[in-house]
Amino acid sequence: MIKVAWRNLWRNRARTSISMAAIALTFGVWLCTLSMNDYVYGQMEHAAAQHAGGAVLVQADGYQLRPVNDRVIRDGDRSFAALGVLPEVQTASSRVLLSGLVSAATASVAVQLSGIEPGADKAFRDLGRYVQSGSFLAGGDEAPIVLGSKAVRDLDLELGERVVFTATGLDGDIQRALFRLSGVLHTGSSDTDETAAFTTLAAAQRAFGLGHAIHQIGLMPREGVSRHALVESVRRSIGGQGLEALTWDQAMPDLVGLIEMDKQQGAMLGVVLFLVVLISIVNTFMMVVMERVRELGLLSAIGLGPGRMAGLLLYETGLLALISTAVGGGIGLAVHAYVGTYGIDLAAMGETIEIGGIALTDSVIRSKIDPASWLGATLSVFLMVLLSAAYPAFKASRLAPARAMRFYE
Repeated sequence: MIKVAWRNLWRNRARTSISMAAIALTFGVWLCTLSMNDYVYGQMEHAAAQHAGGAVLVQADGYQLRPVNDRVIRDGDRSFAALGVLPEVQTASSRVLLSGLVSAATASVAVQLSGIEPGADKAFRDLGRYVQSGSFLAGGDEAPIVLGSKAVRDLDLELGERVVFTATGLDGDIQRALFRLSGVLHTGSSDTDETAAFTTLAAAQRAFGLGHAIHQIGLMPREGVSRHALVESVRRSIGGQGLEALTWDQAMPDLVGLIEMDKQQGAMLGVVLFLVVLISIVNTFMMVVMERVRELGLLSAIGLGPGRMAGLLLYETGLLALISTAVGGGIGLAVHAYVGTYGIDLAAMGETIEIGGIALTDSVIRSKIDPASWLGATLSVFLMVLLSAAYPAFKASRLAPARAMRFYE
């Protein structure tokens, strides 16, 4: 049966070649899209962990639900020291996070001021690479502040000018502190460039009378340690201290939802592409059945049953699907090898990727093969192509021999 199906498949070489090319190219494009999307999602998750301030975040209990300025880790130094020595921890950084207003002579903007230790925080996110002018907390100023480029433009500021930061203190009263603009950041992320502000940890604690209190400790795991294993270790360590530990995805559920929605949209696009191709394949096989009515009637007359008649067409379709997916897989692997080696530089095209206000730190898009995704796509395509022949095969099995033999008379 397979030999007969193979010969039948190549009776019309042009038609078979066109059908194979349509399936293979669509399948190859789908695989390439999956590979580049998997790479982008991996980069996005890494960028999200950096943006969140760590793979695992330790905060005062309830801070995630209500991030107010007076909800702090009171003995920040002790907590930081205890968590920094955990065997699963690679890097730790403590920070103060204050929501408030930065005011200049003519305007005010709402920002979140992060008081950080520049050296320790660099392991999480190297913001110094985005400095547009000035420096990133590198000078000797006791009260430096670094703002995003959009905030600086809205405030009409120049380097060295003073600004007033207004926020609520630990006692709930409004407090003001004077800072000097020491640097301007341009990250490409609209959220960071508009609402982010940075100063040193010591300057933030001193300006608002926090003492040793901090709002957050960010942790990065050692190589080979997952964030889930790290967060469990941290929770055991901080038990009973009125603190909470979250992974970055628990701290940023909206971003996780956006990434998942983007994945679903990509999958739906692939399905729609193949539905368009499969409609043409159904049409092709209906033409095959119509062209071979007398032949199929003759085969039925000499004893080929309806089931074997339908099976013959399904064998032909299976061979078509097998060859097409093999060629499409080769196309996908070839593009993966090129893009994985050389990449596609979006910066050269003036493009950036941003999801949920977070921009990728690396503008070069590469390819990453997820075996599960590729296997799922291959099986899906193979089954969809087989299903496309189901109706033509059914029609062929229903042909009456006597009527089929007189079809062209």
